[in-house]
Amino acid sequence: MTHSKHKQWNNRGYLPHFDAANTYQSICYRLADSLPQNKLEKYSRLLKDPELTNEKRIQIEQWLDAGYGSCTLTFPDIAKVIINSWNYYDGERYELINWVIMPNHVHILIKQKDGYLLGEIVHNWKSYSVREINRILSRDGQYWAPDYWDRYIRDEVHFQRVFDYISNNPVKANLVNEKEEWKFSMINYFKQTKNT
Repeated sequence: MTHSKHKQWNNRGYLPHFDAANTYQSICYRLADSLPQNKLEKYSRLLKDPELTNEKRIQIEQWLDAGYGSCTLTFPDIAKVIINSWNYYDGERYELINWVIMPNHVHILIKQKDGYLLGEIVHNWKSYSVREINRILSRDGQYWAPDYWDRYIRDEVHFQRVFDYISNNPVKANLVNEKEEWKFSMINYFKQTKNT
């Protein structure tokens, strides 16, 4: 009998995470400067709240969608680095299902594979991309916020709701009128690369 490395519920010091093989996971991570200090304190308290209601999630999403910080993620060279970091182990450690790059945060939906811990997957994305991004921007230091937010997908209805949320986040954030207009999304990125 093999013993899985996956811990299911665990805490890496900031937020609780769910880690299980063959699980669909919705993940969000953000720039270190994506929230002003007064919002950051409230954000941290809300995320640690065991009673994280839908109303509180909506508040967090509104803060991220407000466009605080440097908002460098949608610079084309930087977006390409992020996409490359996701594509590198696609099919091996996880299956990419959907993603969107917002100006100061990202949303990604994956199916996690057995033997690859969620924390290690996200760490690889962030550590690879920060080296390249800092080089592009001629900077050093912290770029990504230290943790990430994840939700495992409970059923087909939840899957569809998360998939649609990711696709429609640029519309909800008033960046575009139609999701097809946002070029930093999985559905549109591959259309663009085929046309170039």
